[in-house]
Amino acid sequence: MNYRAAIKPDATSWFHVAIAYISLGRPAEAIKAYEQTLAQDPNHAFAMFDLGGTYWNLGDREKALEVWLKACKRFPENENVGSVMACLGW
Repeated sequence: MNYRAAIKPDATSWFHVAIAYISLGRPAEAIKAYEQTLAQDPNHAFAMFDLGGTYWNLGDREKALEVWLKACKRFPENENVGSVMACLGW
């Protein structure tokens, strides 16, 4: 049996993969996993905020701002909005 073909990770699985990559110091792979999370579940708020944070930590402020603005607009009541605003000096 081809297990790769049989296993279909869901959004939560991809989110955990992204977190694991961050823990391993592999942000490029984490970005891909966050993107997979959001492809399967566009309403996964934590993935979107974490994706922005990963771009920020990599020094890509423009991409981080783009992702964070989208996240803040989509999820205005999320607990991460305050952190994003503080990080951006708003």
